[in-house]
Amino acid sequence: MSGTIKLDEIDKLSVEQRIELIERILSTLDADSLPFTAEQWKEIQRRLAAFESNPDSAQSYEQYKERIRGMM
Repeated sequence: MSGTIKLDEIDKLSVEQRIELIERILSTLDADSLPFTAEQWKEIQRRLAAFESNPDSAQSYEQYKERIRGMM
């Protein structure tokens, strides 16, 4: 991903582009200033690696909602 994006255009990005944007933002932060414990950060990294190794396994928020509604 390159170039400039306006905040109100983020929802137009693909999932992969949003993940890349999040990674870029997080990489600019000092690890000590993150609002995560070391354990939480490790889990975030694990989930990101799982997504990157199989992006087709990801579900959108809408898919998740429908799945949960189906359980009710």
